[in-house]
Amino acid sequence: PTPVLPAPTSGPLAPTPVLSAPTSGPSASLLENSSPSPQPLGDDGETKETMSATSGLGEKDLEMSASLEKVSHEELVTMFVKQRLTAQRYKGRFSEVMEAYRKLEKDKGDYTEREKRLNRKLQELKEVQELDHQAKVHMEETMRLSMEEKDEKINVLTTQVSSCLQPAPVQFLPCGQT
Repeated sequence: PTPVLPAPTSGPLAPTPVLSAPTSGPSASLLENSSPSPQPLGDDGETKETMSATSGLGEKDLEMSASLEKVSHEELVTMFVKQRLTAQRYKGRFSEVMEAYRKLEKDKGDYTEREKRLNRKLQELKEVQELDHQAKVHMEETMRLSMEEKDEKINVLTTQVSSCLQPAPVQFLPCGQT
C-alpha cells in the first residue's frame, strides 16, 4: 500500500477557506446569485477552479489570500464594491479609447481617400504641365522656322534692291549700229 501524505496547510495546494453568505443585510443581495456547485476535481483532488486560481498567483498574492482569511465579511463586500467601481471606471475609459480609436480609423480612411484624390489631381496637373511644355517647344520651333524663312526672304529682297540700285553698265555699241 502507498503511504498517505497529510494535506498541506500552506502554499498553493492548501485548501481554500469557504466564506458563508450572510442571510440578511445589504451584502446578502450581492452574493445571492452565487450558488455553490460541485466542481470537477484535478489529479490531486483539488478543484479545477482552485487550481487555475492558484496557478497564476505569485507569493505576494498568496500572502494577500492568507490575510483575506482574517477580513470580515463586511470588509470583503466593501472591497468588492470598490473593485466593481474601479472596473466600471476602467470600462468607461476603455469605451472612450475604443471610440477615439474608431474615430481615428475613420479619419485615417478619410485622409487616405483625400490623399488619393489629391494624388490624382496632382497627376492630372503634371500631365497638363507636360502638354503645355510640349506645346511651347512646338511653338518655339515653328516661330524659329518662320523667322528663318523671313530672314531668307529679307536677304533675297535686299539683294534684289541692291541690284536695282546699281547703275546699269553702259553698253557701247559699235559705230554704225543703231
